Amino acid sequence: MPGSLIHHGFEARARAAPEALAVVCGGRSLTYGELNRRANVLARRLVAQGTGPGQFVAVWAERTLDTIVHLLAVAKAGAAYVSLDPGYPSERLSFMLGETRATVLLANDSAALPDALPGMARLCASADDAEISAEIENLPPRCGPQDLAYLIYTSGSTGQPKGAMIHHAAVLNTLEDINERFVVGPGDRVLALSSFAFDLSVYDVFGVLGAGGAIVLPDAGSHREPAAWAELVLRHRVTIWNAVPALMEMLVAHAEATGSAALRSLRLAMLSGDWIPVSLPDRILRLSPTTSVVSLGGPTEVSIWSAVYPIEKVDPAWPSIPYGRPLRNQTLHVLDDDLNPCPVGTPGEQYCGGIGVGRGYLNRADLTSERFIADPFSSEPGARLYRTGDLGRWMPDGNIEFLGRIDNQVKINGNRVELGEIESTIARHPGVRDVAVVAPRDSHGRRRVVAFVVPNERFELTDDPTTTSSSQKSFPEVERSLREYLAIKLPAYMLPSRILARDKLPLSHNGKVDRKSLDAEALALTPPERPVMAARNDIERRLLDIWRHILDLPDIDVDDDFFMLGGDSLLAVVLLTHVDKEFDTSLQLVDLVQHPTISTLARLLRSDTAPLRRQTAIAIQLGDDRPILFFAPCIHGDLMTVRALASRLDMGQPVYALTPAGVDGQDPPHDTIAEIADYYIAQVREAQPRGPYLLSGYSIGGAVAQEMAKRLTTAGEIVSLLILIDAPARGRPPLIHWGNEAFKRAWRWQSSLVARLTGGPLKAIPPHAAMIAAHRRALNAHRAGAYLGPTVIIRATILPHPIKQWLDRSPQEWRLRKLVDPETPVIWTPGDHATIFAKPNVDVLAQQIQRQLDRVLAPSPQTVLG
Repeated sequence: MPGSLIHHGFEARARAAPEALAVVCGGRSLTYGELNRRANVLARRLVAQGTGPGQFVAVWAERTLDTIVHLLAVAKAGAAYVSLDPGYPSERLSFMLGETRATVLLANDSAALPDALPGMARLCASADDAEISAEIENLPPRCGPQDLAYLIYTSGSTGQPKGAMIHHAAVLNTLEDINERFVVGPGDRVLALSSFAFDLSVYDVFGVLGAGGAIVLPDAGSHREPAAWAELVLRHRVTIWNAVPALMEMLVAHAEATGSAALRSLRLAMLSGDWIPVSLPDRILRLSPTTSVVSLGGPTEVSIWSAVYPIEKVDPAWPSIPYGRPLRNQTLHVLDDDLNPCPVGTPGEQYCGGIGVGRGYLNRADLTSERFIADPFSSEPGARLYRTGDLGRWMPDGNIEFLGRIDNQVKINGNRVELGEIESTIARHPGVRDVAVVAPRDSHGRRRVVAFVVPNERFELTDDPTTTSSSQKSFPEVERSLREYLAIKLPAYMLPSRILARDKLPLSHNGKVDRKSLDAEALALTPPERPVMAARNDIERRLLDIWRHILDLPDIDVDDDFFMLGGDSLLAVVLLTHVDKEFDTSLQLVDLVQHPTISTLARLLRSDTAPLRRQTAIAIQLGDDRPILFFAPCIHGDLMTVRALASRLDMGQPVYALTPAGVDGQDPPHDTIAEIADYYIAQVREAQPRGPYLLSGYSIGGAVAQEMAKRLTTAGEIVSLLILIDAPARGRPPLIHWGNEAFKRAWRWQSSLVARLTGGPLKAIPPHAAMIAAHRRALNAHRAGAYLGPTVIIRATILPHPIKQWLDRSPQEWRLRKLVDPETPVIWTPGDHATIFAKPNVDVLAQQIQRQLDRVLAPSPQTVLG
């Protein structure tokens, strides 16, 4: 409809079918009428604040129903929204807010905002029942089709992200084309996996709601779990998939391994944002023959997508899936350096034209004039082309083949990354003189970011044993400092996987950095010449073969640490599955944490008691002579959470994990908190015979740690500090059931991938299921007594439904129940019960715990006698 805005389609659907489902997330849902009324209430509040066309409103983009309300309200108020991803570093968020001059921030009531964000008016989606139930008229249009609808930041080569400005008419053209092309309507539901700071989410919200469909929004704790996606797709009969190919690969792998029918309800799978593996479409169709698989492409600057290619028959010999043909009212061009069209088959730079071309970059007139140029092929006044920086060529059938990037920009898991931004950020570190960042694609099509750094002279360099390059050095001091520095400057997806030192960067014949040479070096980091301790017996040789296969490294020392070589929790599960199959044993993750090298794992396998009976605490971080921080794990006995936390505490702080009986599936588990506490105290005393003690516990581990503190003080020991991390005060809270569901989803996902990667059977029930059941019984029956020693309570800010309202009324229930001193501090930490140990939340959690440790471990002031 001429003159329409991106929210008008939603408003029309709300008038026509107010009782239709609009959005569902967790246990909550909103109809079109409810959603429209809430958005109208908030839009009027925005207008009362003076918000209107030409202004930006910041949206704290958590995965909640409120965020959908926020986005619609901004559009109704006539302003443009800019989404702030909670996973971004504070510095990046502050830059975005400063550049947009946003004076209003829309955030959920319980949102934990970084302290570094500037002060501004904060509104939320909550409203009085009377306001929501009233029939509130839609606001008259407060802006026009050429006014901005949203601003999305992409990576910038200068070291700062750049904001792409998109107006209503541009994005509405894309939304309407997709909906009409694929007949999207009220019977459709989309699984909204993309971040609200990623432009695929614009279709999820405004495209689907404009067509009368429904949004199925995974909550924050499950938006990266394929088993959870499959459950949502089945439960809600999801019909449309709209996400980057890597996420579809994960869902396909889960369905292939488990036999899940999750894909069968999908009638449309839209894949975009990154390379599509040539084998993926056929794998989708084998699971769901009626699904239409479509490739979509286009830069953020051109309103989500500009090209489409329906994927039907795929030739396995194809190097890639074609980019496709232009969408309605858009144009695609392949041009040479003089802006002349390239003949069929001749590579050139891709340009996008037509109505979808956005306004340009916010506050970047220079870059806008460079990338947005006058369209020489259009007779429309003011028509422009966007220079993509992509290399492509026309195919004989009229489609474009995408050939990669011309400049220094790459896609990492669907995120557009300017390597120049990473370089500029590293270059500002005081220990760096020069830097080059590369991201070569390996034989599997994966990219990893590698930084080559020339440090300042004040850092002493030694030869780096991980490379054959005579000019490459090791500099652990500045590398450690750099990683800490980058963690607060860049999003996680932009962090280099390796930082390598050199005396100087290689130059090509024309004096530029020889990036091809660095690409080759990055792809061959582990050399044949590296001194390696060879396998000394048959067990070590067999383990070595498994490690090489899993880690894809040609040379591994039998004393190399699995996790230092790049192993993570998923690779650990795959590794242990291979080891179990090879040696007919039943190792657990705790075995690998305790024996992370081939030599120590081989000794475990040779022992008569393999796997070992765990009656000792595991040293996660050794540290110095400070008291050990003992950590009681959650109901699953997962030690990866302890490892994630310990790696972020001071290097001098020793951290030991307590291991429950029965985690190996063989020892009988304990089924009372008292028995678990006594078992753990024996481990504590073996590692540290006398106090003072530092105790911490997560979830059920908190209840156990409190019982340990009581028993130790009764025995005359000093407990300097007890840290309760999202722990229940007593009895069986709904949290435990919720946490167990999250665990089961994670287990099913890991098991499905393991089954596919190893060819082994799917392990439907974890070996330590009996221990989990026993611990749940223990907590159900537990009635904690008072402990008045030094205690800190740490709570997750995002609380799971349905206990949210109860905890909101009494968030300090340990104090409320008089189980701790009434003055015990309560500290809120980002995330929910399942994600407080995930990045970036674990960084904040570690800082909070470190502050408490520093407080109690600080030396007492000495009295000077004169």
